[in-house]
Amino acid sequence: MAIVIKASWKKPFCVAMAFLLFFGSIELLYLFASLMKVPQGGWFTLLLSSIFLVLMYVWHYGKSKKYEFDLHNKVPMETLLGLGPSLGIVRVPGIGLIYTELPDDVPPIFAHFMTNLPAFHKVLVVVCLRSIHVPTVPTTQRYLISRIGTKDYKMFRCIVRYGYTDIILEDEDFENQLVLNIAEFMWKEAELEEAALVCACAASGDSTVKMVMSESKELGDEDNGVEILRRRKRRVRFELPKGCEPVDAMVEKELVELSQAKEVGVVYILENSCIQAKKDSNLLKKIAIDFVYAFLRRNCRAPAFTLNVPCMSRIEAGTVYYV
Repeated sequence: MAIVIKASWKKPFCVAMAFLLFFGSIELLYLFASLMKVPQGGWFTLLLSSIFLVLMYVWHYGKSKKYEFDLHNKVPMETLLGLGPSLGIVRVPGIGLIYTELPDDVPPIFAHFMTNLPAFHKVLVVVCLRSIHVPTVPTTQRYLISRIGTKDYKMFRCIVRYGYTDIILEDEDFENQLVLNIAEFMWKEAELEEAALVCACAASGDSTVKMVMSESKELGDEDNGVEILRRRKRRVRFELPKGCEPVDAMVEKELVELSQAKEVGVVYILENSCIQAKKDSNLLKKIAIDFVYAFLRRNCRAPAFTLNVPCMSRIEAGTVYYV
């Protein structure tokens, strides 16, 4: 906690030391009291604390090893861009959200999908959720959008920043906010004429792009005097701020394609990984990874539950990591 006070909260060093000395002295008193009472049963408190310490360390160790694996097996950007705008696969209508913990690269799950699934969505967004050391992040500063490759690729990277008291939006609200920020990024990118633009693309008031959604019902034939509802069709269009200059044909085409992809739907592409220790690992590492970390991971909340992702809009890829 003293490190958090100094490094994250940017408080003076004397404040962190005062906290450490005050509460640290109390902790030391409890520790010495437990050590003196080991024959009378004080060992149970020490054992319980040691178990929690081991569990937290193994969880941190397993997460760090998984992140290192992702970092060393990421898809090289040169290889990805060398495949061409179609990425060597069929591009189907819709928007695909690929979740990753890497803020700057394409995750290895993308290569796994390209190898086993011969089709991907026409608009791809690599989404990275980041929790930063502030209580809350304003909506105007939450989404950081950048483009992967040229406009023909229709690939974007989005870093979504949350504070430690923020609540992740529901799936539909999140989808609408994400698509709206991508549309505004396209407009601002053309306005500034920078292909490698990286910006926080959300604001409030009349200065932002607005998304208008409507649903139309298509009715089927009558059955005993009752009209049968066949399907609902969603229409999506973007409205530019009042008084702005007309966008060029390329940006207008991109906005139309984005709205058509949103009409088809958004699919969440998640990773369901299993981490195992390498065969040449020592016994302690195998116990920590194959048993303790695997047990903790099986009993923690799944990413789909944490992100409020509906079952009908989810694709999970099973992968095995050898660390």
